[in-house]
Amino acid sequence: MKNSIVNFVSPQVDDSKLWINQDAWISLSQPQKNTELDYKINFTGNGVYLFVIEGEVEVGGHTLGRRDAAGLWETEGFKISAKKDSFVLFLDIPMKW
Repeated sequence: MKNSIVNFVSPQVDDSKLWINQDAWISLSQPQKNTELDYKINFTGNGVYLFVIEGEVEVGGHTLGRRDAAGLWETEGFKISAKKDSFVLFLDIPMKW
């Protein structure tokens, strides 16, 4: 999980992760300081709720610290850059009913 984004919940049946009956993906990452990661949104019309559990990251020109969060939508993906060793949660979920 260090310096990568690991998906552990998805709508796709796969023995390596938990299955959910929604167009949603839940992922975790532990980027180390000065690491940049690309996140690609999994489903057209989804957005991502990004929650910084620990550390500090930059996304979309904004710095997020411990327990900060951001919502990103109407995009195909984005970059996060770790300013400190961090632990980040991604909730990739539908934005429309």
